[in-house]
Amino acid sequence: MKEAGITLPILVGGAALSRKFTDTRIAKDYDGLVLYAKDAMTGLSLANQLNSPDEYQKLLDEKSKKIASRDIPADFPVRTSVSVAVKPKKTVSAEAPVFIPKDTKRHILKAYSLSHIEPYINMQMLIGHHLGVKGKISNLLAEKDEKAMKVKGVIDELLSEAGKNEWISPAAVYQFFPTQSEGNKVIIYDPQNQENIIDVFEFPRQESAPFLCLADFLKPVESGIKDYVGFFTVTAGRGIREKAEEFKREGRFLESHALQALALETAEGFAELIHRQMRDRWGFPDPLDFSMQDRFAAHYQGQRFSFGYPACPNLEDQQKLFKLIQPEQIGIHLTDGCMMEPEASVSAMVFAHPEARYFNVNKV
Repeated sequence: MKEAGITLPILVGGAALSRKFTDTRIAKDYDGLVLYAKDAMTGLSLANQLNSPDEYQKLLDEKSKKIASRDIPADFPVRTSVSVAVKPKKTVSAEAPVFIPKDTKRHILKAYSLSHIEPYINMQMLIGHHLGVKGKISNLLAEKDEKAMKVKGVIDELLSEAGKNEWISPAAVYQFFPTQSEGNKVIIYDPQNQENIIDVFEFPRQESAPFLCLADFLKPVESGIKDYVGFFTVTAGRGIREKAEEFKREGRFLESHALQALALETAEGFAELIHRQMRDRWGFPDPLDFSMQDRFAAHYQGQRFSFGYPACPNLEDQQKLFKLIQPEQIGIHLTDGCMMEPEASVSAMVFAHPEARYFNVNKV
């Protein structure tokens, strides 16, 4: 947009962005306003401000002050991978055992019951985050809060109708691959011929202690031991956009928005379910007393990482994942910008190492 001479205001938000990131990494590279909206209501408020010439000028002045008072120049280069004189010492245990999956064949689940996924749907995220009900949803429902009960009723009705009419048709594909690490690289081997390299991922390393990189969670090439990594994609979004548009044309705006939100959280819940199945097949199932809240908080062994997030920010790596497990067979496709269609889809790379955890690579 900058190269095209466009200076229209931009509103940004979403799970992968923060106000700091917006101000330090996006706004400085654009001649127009770049404003952070943490949710839709904030976006609406900002849009109203932009409609007022006085408020618009005020926001422009605020941007100028921020740039003028910033300690780093606007063209300050930001590194995303480690560059130090001494190679940082790895802080992840190299003694962890190798967990060997039951098989390395591709598992395709083309027709999965919505009722089996329903317990994995995070109602706090669905009703609280997507549908704007403030507070702890479980408490509000227990207290018979009017707004929470009304929205939950809409969701229950949609779940029932979606199940009967197959509005939401979940599908998934997953597979394990032999692997090893080499520095910051993750080498993927052919499951049928473990000497044959079929792809290589390279991930950034933290610039400061503990200098983590996703490659650290795998056995290195020099160990002579093959490790394993998993990949999966799930979708719950086929036909959702069309059904939501149909609701909108009928004036059923709440149902239209709620159905799209339900599809998104169904995909997240299905990802949680598939990840659980992968842990089972990997040989470290969850404890019998493991609660759904434990799963939502990722208290299980191992972690799954989605491309575009801090530990693996290169969204183009989606192309490699698609080449490996071919999600096109369950109706998921990549756009030119490496986003998944339909929208209510989740993909991930899964690690088994007991110390695997989420971390942020980018430093400003």
